Amino acid sequence: MEFENIEKLKQFVEKRIAELSAELGEVLRRIDALHGIVENKRRVFEALGLKLQDRGYEGIKLGGDITIMIDPPPDALVNIYEGISENLNKELNAYRNLKNALSKLLSSPELSISATLVLDQNIPKHIVLKTVK
Repeated sequence: MEFENIEKLKQFVEKRIAELSAELGEVLRRIDALHGIVENKRRVFEALGLKLQDRGYEGIKLGGDITIMIDPPPDALVNIYEGISENLNKELNAYRNLKNALSKLLSSPELSISATLVLDQNIPKHIVLKTVK
């Protein structure tokens, strides 16, 4: 990703942190809701004197990493959302670290520096700074 100057890169990073934070918040809300459903189901089974069996859920593999899930149980969805949460946390932490690193760089109008942000699987890996004539 190319940026005219460090300030534009900083603005992008701030925006991305806000987007990732909102996305993570939504995923965490879904996880909480699903945990509530799983807990209620456990209580019902317990009240009936039945043992809740963990049968697992595989879905139908389409190839690659894609799986079709038809009416999956809530605990299977919890596993999916927890994986998403971990990935979002990793990406969010990387952008926060980038923000901290960028705060150390001066963004002065006198400095003519462009910036290239190199991402690897949506995670910032390198910042390439170039002087502009």
